[in-house]
Amino acid sequence: MDRAKSTADEFAAPLTLSLEESSCIFTIKWRNAPGMLVEKFESPQELLTVFLNGNYLRLITTRDLLNMELTDAPQFYEWLTTYDRERVMNLIGQLYFSKSSDVNALPPSQRLRIYLTFDRTLFSVEVREQEYSCFWKVLHNHAPADEAFGKYAGQNKRRNTGTRRKADFEAACKTLREYNLRIPRGTMARFEEPQELVMYLLRDTILSDNHIKKCEFCGRFFIPRRSTRQYCSPACASKQRNLDGFCGEMEVSAAYKRIVANLTAKDKKQKELRRQYCLDGGAVVKPREVLRQFYDENYTHQEQFRSAWETLNKAEKKSWADRKAYEQAKADYLSWLDSRLGFAKRIHIDNDSYLEE
Repeated sequence: MDRAKSTADEFAAPLTLSLEESSCIFTIKWRNAPGMLVEKFESPQELLTVFLNGNYLRLITTRDLLNMELTDAPQFYEWLTTYDRERVMNLIGQLYFSKSSDVNALPPSQRLRIYLTFDRTLFSVEVREQEYSCFWKVLHNHAPADEAFGKYAGQNKRRNTGTRRKADFEAACKTLREYNLRIPRGTMARFEEPQELVMYLLRDTILSDNHIKKCEFCGRFFIPRRSTRQYCSPACASKQRNLDGFCGEMEVSAAYKRIVANLTAKDKKQKELRRQYCLDGGAVVKPREVLRQFYDENYTHQEQFRSAWETLNKAEKKSWADRKAYEQAKADYLSWLDSRLGFAKRIHIDNDSYLEE
């Protein structure tokens, strides 16, 4: 008779990764801590980015730490968050962020296989893997098939263990065939140290030809479904668009556009009427030159405004000081734009003059 595995046997290693097709379940069992920490991720690559970005609160919450013994919690957090980051970042840098067009032209898996020519010990990690069945999960998600298998298996109850196991196997095959179901592959990998897990996930990511990128806005690592993506989330893409414009501030954008529209219209009118423009004191000015000067000066003022906006929005925790600095930068920029708009409005046509041919 087979001995039933206890929880201690099943999760003997502190880190367990259960893979079911593209998704994965990450389980942490720490010494004598009560229970296990279980988190589900859309893919192993998503779990990898948790370690690359240091976003460990995706794995464990403050409540989990408080449930541990006072002396255990700091040791556990230090253990979970410690791996050879320098080594991992060096590898990612060479394989994914190389300045060589020859390197970038190859798929990530080919880059790795060439790299291993010169560093064979790179992925020599200890890991225990075993296959496991997702049959019950498939039945749970398909009520008619679940009911049918229960009916077939019920007919085998009076058989002895050996013949019943064979009959249940045949009943399961019959059920899947009748309802045209497919059982996805299930793999369980166990690790003793976070370093082993990170290297395992990194190897899987590279060999699957997935791309690792850094978000153009926030700088966090992410693994895109399309290699052309530049941002880790729609929120970052939206913030970058705001930053490229006027940080989403319609009031600032409107003030800028009024100045450009005013001077552009006057430049066009000057060409049509062949008249000079001047200020109230009689000084001759050219709208096109004023507009060019405005663009040059605006760059400095706009960069100061954007810098304050970036500081506020890229910070993990928004502070009152950053908010106050941003509001002041916005007010200063608006004040400068208002002064430039006032100057543009003072420019008028000198009806007694003509432009030289």
